[in-house]
Amino acid sequence: MVSEIHGKDLDWFFQQWVYRPDIPQWRATWQCETRGPRIYELQLLIEQRQRNGLLLKAPVEVEIRLRNRTLRDTVWVERSSETFVYQCEEPPVTVEVDPDNWLLKKMAVIGQVVPSGLVADETDLTVNYPNPFLPRTHGWTHWQLQVAKVNTAIPLSVKIYNARGGLVTTLTDGKYSAGVYTLSWDGKDHSGARVAAGVYFCHLQHPSGESVKKLVVLD
Repeated sequence: MVSEIHGKDLDWFFQQWVYRPDIPQWRATWQCETRGPRIYELQLLIEQRQRNGLLLKAPVEVEIRLRNRTLRDTVWVERSSETFVYQCEEPPVTVEVDPDNWLLKKMAVIGQVVPSGLVADETDLTVNYPNPFLPRTHGWTHWQLQVAKVNTAIPLSVKIYNARGGLVTTLTDGKYSAGVYTLSWDGKDHSGARVAAGVYFCHLQHPSGESVKKLVVLD
């Protein structure tokens, strides 16, 4: 009767939600990587983990929360493992699968933002963008700082040095918890004077090691 009213074959719906006593057990994992200036690629993996091995089919809403807006999409989940890809102008704050809890299920959602060129769960810096850097034209150049998962905040510093090894300025010097941060430099030294054109080095120092990234400043 229901199929006749809707004009569609809904046997699959009743088979999995009415006649089977199974509760879906899903796991969602998302990862976001930088692809360019204000271009971030979010990959969402949804896995079905029912103990009996039976796969369920259902439309599921995905909610991606950015700082200034929220994106919503509906995807069909019917395989044991499926990946969905989204483009965003900034890293997401949170990603929710079935945010309104329409489905009777057990769900775990795990996610992280991984800047392009870095390895997940390592403390490191990306190469700055833009590079070469023209202060008079670009205004600022930026790095993504990734801090690995730690139980407590760790001390770290990020400093700019010239080709002779002299300290130009300190971008940050403090304690950071796990996460991804943006560091910026306007091409000026610690006294506020614009630096000369040349090669400079961005040096990250933290308890587990250090990392150095080369940048070029043009006049």
